[in-house]
Amino acid sequence: MAGVAVLVLAFIKVRLVAFEFMELREAPLLMKLATDFGIITMLAILVALNLGLVAAFL
Repeated sequence: MAGVAVLVLAFIKVRLVAFEFMELREAPLLMKLATDFGIITMLAILVALNLGLVAAFL
């Protein structure tokens, strides 16, 4: 469970860096949504792998 917490914190930092330093806060809405979708998708995949949920289906 600690691994999941570390992943969540890391992806919060990824989002902050993307929106502040890559200036996505001023980007068009579609680009903001695509970035958020990509970040959330990667987080979900890594959390599932960390918890061993994916191995059960393979």
